[in-house]
Amino acid sequence: MKFNRKSLSLGFAAVCAATLFTSGIAFAQDESIDIDAEDVLQDNSIEKAVKTNDTRAAGWYPKLHVGGSAMMNYNKNYDGNDDGIAFTFGLVLNAGMDKVWDFGDSGKLIWENKLDIEEQLSKSPTLDHWTIPKDSLEFQTMLKYGIPNLDWLGPYLRFSLNTHLFNSSKTFSEDMYIRYFENGADSDHKGTEVGDGTDANAPTAVEFLKAQDQRKIANPGNPLVLTESVGVFMDPYQSTPVNVSFKVGIAGQHNVVSGDGDSYVSWDTDADDKISGDQGELKVYDVIRLIDTNSVGLEAALVLKGTLVEVFNWEVTGSFYFPFAGDYSQEFKDNAEERIKAEVKAKFGVNICSWANFSYSLEAKRDPFNYFPKGFGENAKENDAWQFTSTLLFNVTYDFFDAGKAL
Repeated sequence: MKFNRKSLSLGFAAVCAATLFTSGIAFAQDESIDIDAEDVLQDNSIEKAVKTNDTRAAGWYPKLHVGGSAMMNYNKNYDGNDDGIAFTFGLVLNAGMDKVWDFGDSGKLIWENKLDIEEQLSKSPTLDHWTIPKDSLEFQTMLKYGIPNLDWLGPYLRFSLNTHLFNSSKTFSEDMYIRYFENGADSDHKGTEVGDGTDANAPTAVEFLKAQDQRKIANPGNPLVLTESVGVFMDPYQSTPVNVSFKVGIAGQHNVVSGDGDSYVSWDTDADDKISGDQGELKVYDVIRLIDTNSVGLEAALVLKGTLVEVFNWEVTGSFYFPFAGDYSQEFKDNAEERIKAEVKAKFGVNICSWANFSYSLEAKRDPFNYFPKGFGENAKENDAWQFTSTLLFNVTYDFFDAGKAL
């Protein structure tokens, strides 16, 4: 099957456009300019809010935002849903410390640091125990130098770390086989019998997993994604309704897998497949071993966010990474478009009061270096390249510091 680059581009654009109007999350005490509905419609106060540079004075700017969320759903004889009660609880921690040096006519230097942790705990009617559907940790430190008289534009130096804090595990409501594959297997030509290592497409093991049992597939911290980059940032427009930030640069990216090689990632390209084994004919779930990868490429990121009439908060972020050198397979070398790593996140929040809101989030990501670092199967590219998740939650939040005031 020929990869359709036009379809990917159109799909990516459609996700961005659709989520632009259904995205964001509310932060309780962010500093903002008061704009009522009439002002927004008549565009009277928006122009006054526009800034062409970072207006923060010299000093330290701490941030500590804590949020919790909860959801309950009950179904009884409802078509397409399992009977019972489903619970989801979430925790969000956003911490940071920025430092601003103002050199007057010599420009401005800004050191931004952030630590974001997001966790979710879920219980569904079909499973006997709690699961962790969301588990992420992101740390980033970045130096930005705003050039004199134009400090919304300048060079940046960035380092980031992304990983998860807990074991990645799988649990099923029915008996299942798990097949383990070495990285390098072709998802379109997977073997069904355990091999002796000579056939890259043969599974290294087939394991029976009883219904309701848990099986760990990856250790905490695997993979650990490290990125260092240098480039140019632009913050050309900042106002209450809309803030625009953009950066582009050259980045090195490293996927680090620690331990004894027993960390895998879900690779279930044929969710309805069945195989025969010691326990009879059952559905099969496939996982593939995580491996270290290193690459250098072009990165770009766009952030759009704002507040409408003080109640509706929105945020859309998009990131893009295209490696042009690295330890990837010949197939990736021959098909450059398959190496693209991309992520789109959209959040939309409605404030109920200063400490509570409803939020909806949508995330779409494409990460070939974690899921297919040795290439795709010919018929699996479009089906498996993108992953989607969405969440609707009630949030209770609190900010310990005023983000606009220095210590």
